[in-house]
Amino acid sequence: MRTAILTLTLALGLQAAAPVPRPAPALTFAEPSGKAGTVAAMKGKVVVVQFLLTTCPHCQAFSKVLTKLTTEFGPKFQALGLAFDKEDAKGVPNYIKTIGTNFTVGSADDKLAMNFLGVSVMDYNRIRVPQVVVIDKKGVIRSQTELSGAGPAGEEASLRKMLAALLAE
Repeated sequence: MRTAILTLTLALGLQAAAPVPRPAPALTFAEPSGKAGTVAAMKGKVVVVQFLLTTCPHCQAFSKVLTKLTTEFGPKFQALGLAFDKEDAKGVPNYIKTIGTNFTVGSADDKLAMNFLGVSVMDYNRIRVPQVVVIDKKGVIRSQTELSGAGPAGEEASLRKMLAALLAE
């Protein structure tokens, strides 16, 4: 019985995500050039932040989607890709070149990234990438994938509808 309860608790915990809507916490990142940036500086635009690993095929595919959306939605939309593993961050320049991104891809400290996602330290090893967060023009997180990586923010058709609605606000 205890094993079943523990298994159920762990399974539900994997699906848990921080509540939305909520204000986007502060998050700084480094561009490959070494220039520092902040998510707060993007206020006034609809922003999609993709937390990624450069070697992850799902992350690469989602970055290609964000590249298309950046072209389609124009200057009121901002995509941002952030590698959050210290070792993986070294692969960002090659990732940009290989994927052909037209949006900023940089790196962020893993602890700051987890805080931004609302993920506890205990869940860090269970998180699946890409993790996707959608922020409105006012700096409020309106959608976020589950720890498993599932959810409308990570699905192209749902994300398109969400972005169109947020850009119209």
